Amino acid sequence: ALLRNADDVVLVLDIRGRMLWVSPAVTRVFGHDHVALAQRLAYDLNPPEDRPVIRAAWDRVARTPGGTSAFSVRVRHADGGYRWTDQVLTNLLHDPDIAGIVVNVRDVTRHRAAEQEVQRLALHDRLTGLANRALLLDRTEQALAAGRRTGEQTGLVVVDVTGMTAVNDLVGQAGGDVVLRTLSERLASAVLGGDSVARLGADEFAVLVEDVASGEDLRARASMLIEAGQGEVVVDGVPVPLVLRAGSAMTPAVDPGALLAAAERSLAATTSRQVTVESATVDEDGGRTAAAVAELRTAISEGQLRLHFQPLLGLRDGAMVGAEGLVRWEHPVRGLLLPGEFIPLAEASGLIVPLGAWVLRAACAQAAAWHTQGLPYAVGANLSPRQLVGGDLVALVRGLLAQFALPPARLVLEVTESTVMDDPRSPQVLAALSELGVHLALDDFGTGYSSLTYLKRFPVDAIKIDRSFVSGLGRDADDEAIVASVVSLGRAIGKTVVAEGVETQGQCAALRVLGVDQAQGFFWSAALPADELAAWMADRPASSVEGGQVPAPAPVRSPRLLNQGADEHRILALHAEGASLHTIAAALNAAGRRTPTGPRWTTRTVARVVAARATPAGSASEG
Repeated sequence: ALLRNADDVVLVLDIRGRMLWVSPAVTRVFGHDHVALAQRLAYDLNPPEDRPVIRAAWDRVARTPGGTSAFSVRVRHADGGYRWTDQVLTNLLHDPDIAGIVVNVRDVTRHRAAEQEVQRLALHDRLTGLANRALLLDRTEQALAAGRRTGEQTGLVVVDVTGMTAVNDLVGQAGGDVVLRTLSERLASAVLGGDSVARLGADEFAVLVEDVASGEDLRARASMLIEAGQGEVVVDGVPVPLVLRAGSAMTPAVDPGALLAAAERSLAATTSRQVTVESATVDEDGGRTAAAVAELRTAISEGQLRLHFQPLLGLRDGAMVGAEGLVRWEHPVRGLLLPGEFIPLAEASGLIVPLGAWVLRAACAQAAAWHTQGLPYAVGANLSPRQLVGGDLVALVRGLLAQFALPPARLVLEVTESTVMDDPRSPQVLAALSELGVHLALDDFGTGYSSLTYLKRFPVDAIKIDRSFVSGLGRDADDEAIVASVVSLGRAIGKTVVAEGVETQGQCAALRVLGVDQAQGFFWSAALPADELAAWMADRPASSVEGGQVPAPAPVRSPRLLNQGADEHRILALHAEGASLHTIAAALNAAGRRTPTGPRWTTRTVARVVAARATPAGSASEG
């Protein structure tokens, strides 16, 4: 009864592979009559292409009494189809009670299908079914490797939808999804046999073009893709114009990331909303590029790089908590160069790895100097995608911490959302860095995946809100809602929330109201050399947020206000500080507060409180 109802089918085979006995479960699992199978070769139930696997396992087991071997092969079902199985052979020929080789067979078809689906979803875009960025980079790496053997060139075209926000406004998010799916189908039908289409995210697609004859050939292929992809899409009877632009790049390139970065730089340079294709081949102007790479290599090796530090402040008390290290190039002819003028070249040439190692060393040196002076400041350093997974980063960081006797928590390594998601190896690297004790920050949060699932998956300590959301505070309700949501999310999972790019007092006030922990930006200081930053700290009050002392909430003068609800009290205090109605509503909702009648706070309900309570009470008390 146990054998009849077991999940495993049990066979006993003789040394020639004939079935001496088959458990009755074979009828329930595979649909065969166990009696009819007796004396048949077990091979008869396997497809010919799987038999070498079985033969190899059989040879290993047959020579070793008591030996076992496990493998996976397909077994034919009585309905004519095949089922995937996990099998274990055990040699019991020497056992007089068995005198055969026992095979335990388990049907794992559903489990295998589920695993394959998980793998497919990990490498494909859910909306369109196309390859995602990770799979595109993998395919590009294979194409580059093949090209190095054959001499063939590889091209990459990045296609972007012009005015996707307007499309969503016209037909809604669901209609926008229809437009993106239609575009994906058009691009897939327009590529040649060896080419590959991927969705990079949002409204950006990419096409890997193998065996490109020249830059002009790649431009022609890109133009063909534009022509095939654009045109009207009808969504629920509404005609939606679909206008595209493209950028392209071609080898030689050092790695897939460099090729993709070059294509995206080309796309960024295409500002026209017309159908325009620009090609930025990596080998374009080869002589000038080679000279620039040589200059940058000299800069790294001969001490022309500088690390400047932008202060990071706690918004609650205004105290400086650390600084972000930002690299500069002290060019002997062109003067001080900002990262945007040489980092793309470093990425394309592969010099980003030694450059990044220099930045890490300089950051650790400064953090150690502050630690020796008794200053509790951490120093942040940005990691490039190639630096994160392209070398032994963990060993480098471990060695620098030991060399400078630096407490690991004084080093903050910053990675972008797309960086950690684009390479399947990044979770293991981040976990190893976290085990060293260094802190990890997720940079540019909100511009990429922004999923709670990813935040739980990666051991980051801080979330850095992208400057594009900070710039709209005080005037854009959506940006305020996004910041409030990030703060709420950070609180829920125990992450520090940091705002980048703070430039005005209004932005600073809004961030404090919304509960952001730390911030940096030109409102306080640009990135400075270490000695100038020391002077800046010396001239600054001990606690300062808005350029002076931290402003306390406006005093509540009226006894009448003290008798109002806590929410009304908070509204009036924040309003007195100058916070916008949008900011106040977002802060209350982020804290889980609701209006007295139950709904979420809005600018209108906040305004009612301000109008009904603040003016009469303030006038009476001041008299």
